[in-house]
Amino acid sequence: MLGDGSRFLPFALKTSAAAVAAAFLYGLASFYLFGGRFLWLEEPRTPISDIDISTGETVTPYHLMGWLGVERESPLFPGRGFRANNLRLAREKIVSNSPTLASLSISRDFAGKVVIRATERIPLARLAGRSVAIDRDGHVFEFRSAGLGGLVAIDGNLAKSLEPGNHVVPSSIDVAASASSGRSVPSAMGVAAIRLIDFLAEGASSVPISAILSVNTDNPDYLKVTLKDGRTARLAWDCMKSSQAADGREYLAVQLNGLAGALSSRRGRGHRDFDFTIKGRGYGL
Repeated sequence: MLGDGSRFLPFALKTSAAAVAAAFLYGLASFYLFGGRFLWLEEPRTPISDIDISTGETVTPYHLMGWLGVERESPLFPGRGFRANNLRLAREKIVSNSPTLASLSISRDFAGKVVIRATERIPLARLAGRSVAIDRDGHVFEFRSAGLGGLVAIDGNLAKSLEPGNHVVPSSIDVAASASSGRSVPSAMGVAAIRLIDFLAEGASSVPISAILSVNTDNPDYLKVTLKDGRTARLAWDCMKSSQAADGREYLAVQLNGLAGALSSRRGRGHRDFDFTIKGRGYGL
């Protein structure tokens, strides 16, 4: 019996110490991170006195403050305990439901200041006939800037079917690898169009992006490029459907250089349509 008691005492002490440590850590985390209670003492409800917010043109400060429920004189920590981190929960919801945002960060201090930083996705092209853009990574999102109309349009059946929140990937195999929270849409020609426009936007090609009106993705073997002067060109290159963005860039450069030469040549000026679907060969029609 004495032996049992001598073993019980250290066990009870360890259990008590663990319980106290757990309660201490919970209270400390609750107090410092979420404005909750610490050792049964409550942090006074500090009001929001200053809001420092930076965002883009589509998701405005008005939108963000409304979604987050942030306004001056409202409680800095409106809840208690771990449920009080309402800004973190709101941030997660906004990021998952607003494909226009590339990132969103929120911080606050006990002086009553809230700092909000939002970054919008950068549009590479637009979907024809709609106020919807797509970036170089294939993310589709709403974009209300006046400059959207000056971007190259992606048209065809794919462009009509895409919705904000979609993520265009090369193939169904790439769907599983996509980290996007939205629905991934496999389209090899859609990705090829994005890579073409992105290459032109870099300014390394002899064909200026300012000369391009639209890119059509309906044909499974080539892209149909429409220039602003009304001329068209069918364009294809090796590895244009690859899952790796770097594959085929040299082939694409060769095709574009050939197209640029044909468009500017004396003979080429008499043609309205061009075919550059075979490497090293171009035809004026």
